[in-house]
Amino acid sequence: MLPQIGRDWLRRVTLAAAALLMLLPVTVVTDAHAATEAYTVRDLPIDAQAKSANAARNRAIANGQREAYQLMLSRVVLGDEAARLPPLDDTAINALIEGFEIAHERVAPTRYRANLTVAFKETLVRAMLRENGVRFVEGAGRPVVVIPILMTEDGPRLWQDDNLWLRAWSLRDKPPGLTPIIVPLGDTSDIAELDARAASGTDLQPLLRFAKRYGAEEALVLEARRLGNALQISGRHIVGGSVTAFADEVLGIDGQGSDAVFSAGTDRVVERLDADVKSTAVLRSGTVNTVRAVAPVQSLAEWISLRATVAGLPAVESIEVIALSRSGADIMIRYFGDAAQLDSALAEHNLVLRPNGTDGGFVLAPRQSGSSVVGSLARSGQG
Repeated sequence: MLPQIGRDWLRRVTLAAAALLMLLPVTVVTDAHAATEAYTVRDLPIDAQAKSANAARNRAIANGQREAYQLMLSRVVLGDEAARLPPLDDTAINALIEGFEIAHERVAPTRYRANLTVAFKETLVRAMLRENGVRFVEGAGRPVVVIPILMTEDGPRLWQDDNLWLRAWSLRDKPPGLTPIIVPLGDTSDIAELDARAASGTDLQPLLRFAKRYGAEEALVLEARRLGNALQISGRHIVGGSVTAFADEVLGIDGQGSDAVFSAGTDRVVERLDADVKSTAVLRSGTVNTVRAVAPVQSLAEWISLRATVAGLPAVESIEVIALSRSGADIMIRYFGDAAQLDSALAEHNLVLRPNGTDGGFVLAPRQSGSSVVGSLARSGQG
């Protein structure tokens, strides 16, 4: 039987979900792209034993649905705020489930194994989270095409059969995270369009064209190098004209083979992508501030590139062009969070807002090497 708190919650949510959506404030606002995917747990391995195959099947599905519920919460809930939720038994969890699918069944007289996909009811889940004051991610991240390059003594490997890094991504069978990941097929079309040198190069257009062919607007170039028991990962997340770089390292366990280390590397990258989506959600749950600045640019192409970079920052809601002239662009930047967060985001792309020294306005300019990450905007006290 449901605990009293669980029965009360389920009755309130079932009878008043629509009213809750209208009356309760939205806790977090972020991109709603692929929102349904964030509330669907796919290809979860399930395995149970019982006195009969049917009993084992029922037990495996029940266990899988509980695990899927926890996985879904870990995706969409920010930080450790899931601790605010009341414990739910199987009946309450079932009330949140839209439906489930089973694939790759393997049945024995006393054992059942399969892969389980569970879709949760977004409306009810969000209502539950709002009612309990839990901040959450409203939607999933945008699809991204991963381009895994293995760095070896013989040079970079991309489409070759010995690229264990690409193989790890192709064989990854773990439940996806918040960001839909597209792994290239490595077929003749891929080989003809993109080679390892172009993938590692500074020209972003070939990478964006490659991603677009797979129906995505973002590319994630992942260079991996095996050094002893460690896997070093260097990544570039490309969105329009904006590039966010990162580096990470995964340590293997003694006795594990290469496949396990590379698989752990894919886990680390997925965790990082999920963290980025959640940090953006936290950022966008705050207030919106504005800053007016002049961006000195020498050409239209330079302005288009700069605008794409700034507009692609998670901290930036929009850029309004007040005026364009030969000397530059007069702009108004609307951004989430505080000035220090905007300064830090700009610094990642070697940009800074510094006072123009006249009317209290700012100049958006390249950041000098070695200068402080906390830029002039935060030090000015604005925002």
